[in-house]
Amino acid sequence: MPGGTVKRVAIPAGGTVQRTPATELEKWAAWILAGLILFVLLLLITDLCHILFVIDPSLPRIAGNDPESLAKSANTYKIAAEQLRAPYWDLFTGLLDKAIVPLITLLVGYLFGKKSQ
Repeated sequence: MPGGTVKRVAIPAGGTVQRTPATELEKWAAWILAGLILFVLLLLITDLCHILFVIDPSLPRIAGNDPESLAKSANTYKIAAEQLRAPYWDLFTGLLDKAIVPLITLLVGYLFGKKSQ
């Protein structure tokens, strides 16, 4: 620890260490952390199911059976699918990166920081 002293702790002969019970704040932080993790998992599953199964652009009409028109229609379908899925993916990654991960990091840091003191 920078600027502090290191304390040596002796483990009793029985090999067990007593720990102090969690405070009310630690209990609330653990419940909030569990709720946030559950929320993220549900959001991830819902958003991915929506992206994979619900969002599907209609296939463009194919003018003929020649390879050039098939390639053009496949390219059009690919572009349309990317444009439809982009806002949902951006919403999910933005929510995850800017809101959920910092909160989880804060709570985990508090819980593990509190235990190490």
